[in-house]
Amino acid sequence: MSMQSNNDKVDDVVKKQAVELLKDIYSPVEPRVASKEIIKPKNWSSRANAPYFRERYALAFKQVLDAMLREAEEEVFEDRMYCMEDFPEKGLNSLYLMVNQSSLYLLEYLDFDGKYKSFLQRLIITKVRGRGVRIAWDRNFNSDKLLSPKVIVGHNGETETVSDIIDKFLHDAQPGEQLSLDKISLSDEEIEVISAGLVTLPNIIFRVKPHEVFLKKLTDEQQARMGL
Repeated sequence: MSMQSNNDKVDDVVKKQAVELLKDIYSPVEPRVASKEIIKPKNWSSRANAPYFRERYALAFKQVLDAMLREAEEEVFEDRMYCMEDFPEKGLNSLYLMVNQSSLYLLEYLDFDGKYKSFLQRLIITKVRGRGVRIAWDRNFNSDKLLSPKVIVGHNGETETVSDIIDKFLHDAQPGEQLSLDKISLSDEEIEVISAGLVTLPNIIFRVKPHEVFLKKLTDEQQARMGL
């Protein structure tokens, strides 16, 4: 894991102790345990695979965030990078999945007071070709306004907006299926736009709030009972 101290370049300096810590956490391969339970983020497809959605990965990622938080208290805003050279067994896409699924687990199970959710809104996580995955401060962050989550990571590592997910549900969902999203942050304008697009659909009941979206596609029987 390396750090940078300016906005334009990723510094080549690597903190050896941090690297060794991450290697110690990530390198061991856990034996497969026969279990019917498959751990994955909420709302993911039953066919989706989330190999890095585990506590040990989330705890390592939490240590990176904690270090950045401590430095910020001293007005030091240095970026971090998960370098490919420190994880030679992983490609760039796998490393990106590891970081993002670690963050999802952290938010779902370890963020008891919402501290990391708020902090992650001030960061930008991106791939750097040939180098690794960069965790950078958003220098354009407006602390007076919560950022809407533009990075919702799917099982294939691709990012989608809340609107993308809703559109996909409306197109693909079967009658009786429902969609539930939480740990999001929508502005009043976004809520108005989303609601306006849903209110005209007679087979959809919905609830759109700043931190929650719920949709259900009604069956013909349900619509008949409701007089729709």
